[in-house]
Amino acid sequence: MGYVFPENKHRSIGLQLAGSNYNQKSYFGLKNYNSEQQNGYANLLFQDIIGTVAHKYRVGASINYDNYDEWYLTDQNFKRKEVVSGAFAEYTFSPSEKFDAVVGLRQDYNSLYGWFTTPRLNLRYAPIAGTTFRASSGRGQRTANIFAENTAVLASSRRLIIQSQDIYNKAYGLQPEVSWNTGIAVDQNMRIFGREASASVEFFHNSFSNQVVVDYENPREISFTT
Repeated sequence: MGYVFPENKHRSIGLQLAGSNYNQKSYFGLKNYNSEQQNGYANLLFQDIIGTVAHKYRVGASINYDNYDEWYLTDQNFKRKEVVSGAFAEYTFSPSEKFDAVVGLRQDYNSLYGWFTTPRLNLRYAPIAGTTFRASSGRGQRTANIFAENTAVLASSRRLIIQSQDIYNKAYGLQPEVSWNTGIAVDQNMRIFGREASASVEFFHNSFSNQVVVDYENPREISFTT
């Protein structure tokens, strides 16, 4: 849902809403993994310009609700309710069609892990027609769902071990994944034998300050740790 202000076509306000219910039942020989998830999401946005279209900004607030209920085998029940709410601001500088710079900042509160900040920066430069340089950098944080994201490990005789003091605390007793993501890319459009073609070179680097690791080293077990 959205509204564009008639006196200023660059000014608008919008509301995004989403909800879902997911139910899974799976069997791996004598092993079973059943899960159910309810998700609700709301995002409120406002955008406008500062003087001219070369300076745009966007602000807003969002909330994401997740309710997880997972059963592994017949005796391990992992339940958690996770609510992430926060606000964000974004500024876009576009002095010409050749250059864009986007600077953004989010401040969120996770009901399980507390406050966290996620800045980001995106740059685009097109010096000539058909050639585009891009660069980006930002911080990310997420909660890993170790069973749903590693279903293939259940199809083995290995014993699953979660390396934490209390596997039923928060999200399996593990800390959230946190990383800095940085990348550059070059795109080139061209014509070869009268047909449109393109080439791209990309380099990205992720630096984790905390990561959920799936350890396969022991042939009799699979271990999850942070």
